[in-house]
Amino acid sequence: IIHTRSAEIETLNILQKTQWSINLDFLHFIADFTLDGKIVDGIFDIRHAAWTKTGNMKLRKKFREMMELDDDQDTPTQSRLRTINSTLKQTRKNLLNSGNVFWHAWFCDWRGRFNPRVTQLSPQGGDLSKSLLLFTEWKKLGESGKKWLYVKAYDLTYKIITEENDKQMHKFEEKEEWVKKNLDKILNISSKLNRKTSGVILNDILERLQVKKAGPKSEIFQRIAFLIEFNRIHDELQKNNDNWDQVTSGLPIHLDASCNGFQHISA
Repeated sequence: IIHTRSAEIETLNILQKTQWSINLDFLHFIADFTLDGKIVDGIFDIRHAAWTKTGNMKLRKKFREMMELDDDQDTPTQSRLRTINSTLKQTRKNLLNSGNVFWHAWFCDWRGRFNPRVTQLSPQGGDLSKSLLLFTEWKKLGESGKKWLYVKAYDLTYKIITEENDKQMHKFEEKEEWVKKNLDKILNISSKLNRKTSGVILNDILERLQVKKAGPKSEIFQRIAFLIEFNRIHDELQKNNDNWDQVTSGLPIHLDASCNGFQHISA
């Protein structure tokens, strides 16, 4: 007999009524629309793609080359490419067929852990799936949102910004202060993550962001998606006289809870 508690049902309902959307700025930067296997030109704003005849999407050539996805492939690389292609195909469907709003069905397992029925394009999916997600309902960040934005910025950028001998930080307050001190360096990189950047400059930026053959726990796409939104947020902040209470975003902040105290206590 399985007994459910009201808290579990309430949590499931909260998760299942959460609306998700595709991160269009990130998608436009890393992928091309195709028709009969050929790239569809003329889509300068991905928001207009619904008015253009397309059949699929694929990762931009620059990313395929740097991630070694077009070379003679070993089994893990073949699997990774299939996952990327499948995710982009589903992304196009969600974008064009559902008005860029979708939901996930969730379940609670016998340990009390909540999981989506389908991990593709979910917060528990792979690197690309996580990168493509935004909350449909954007919220004002305020000082609290700024704090967690900066904590995540540290986690994703300290390896590409810090000097070799710099000590890694673990306290949230230290991470936030580090990002404040290195804000110009981070924004200098993030401001170039768009279709206007090309050639040697784009290649140098992607190399610095460690775009290469991906490992099992790669955050290549998450880092790029985060930085694109980080730059947009700071553009909006500037327009609002540095008032964080007037800045909105739908960016999910993923926090690894695999070793937190609550999990050990519940076990």
